[in-house]
Amino acid sequence: MICLDEVIAVLQRLEEKHVFEFVVIADKNPRLPLKNYTFIKWNEPSEIEDLLKLNIGIMPLPDNEFTRGKCGFKLIQFMALGIPVAASPVEINAKIVDENENGFLCTSEEDWYNALEKLILNVNLREQMGIKGRAKIIDNYSVESNKLKVLSLFQ
Repeated sequence: MICLDEVIAVLQRLEEKHVFEFVVIADKNPRLPLKNYTFIKWNEPSEIEDLLKLNIGIMPLPDNEFTRGKCGFKLIQFMALGIPVAASPVEINAKIVDENENGFLCTSEEDWYNALEKLILNVNLREQMGIKGRAKIIDNYSVESNKLKVLSLFQ
């Protein structure tokens, strides 16, 4: 889980000061060195139900050729479900996340720490960012908002 390696030290620092559960949904358990860590095996039928167990969604990525080609779908999923996000500002992520509106863009360990601490401590901030994130996804990434673009391809 090279992407989670980007934030392990931050999560360990946060655990020294705050009590929270870190949940990973993936095909394999990365066995992270965290105190309150839960692994949920990814399962298509329960994917939405599993994601709704999260209070914060993260998408840490190193900036390299491979990650610049990623599509940001994880952020779109989180935000569509009203989950506030913290993400690396790699390519499309910087367009999906509106800094301090529906999430945070993090370029350094300190950025990650500050963003996650704000979200851990402030339920109202999580709710407001979640609402704004969901609205952005509905307005920009939903089937309804894109149907005319898709239909224009067939004219």
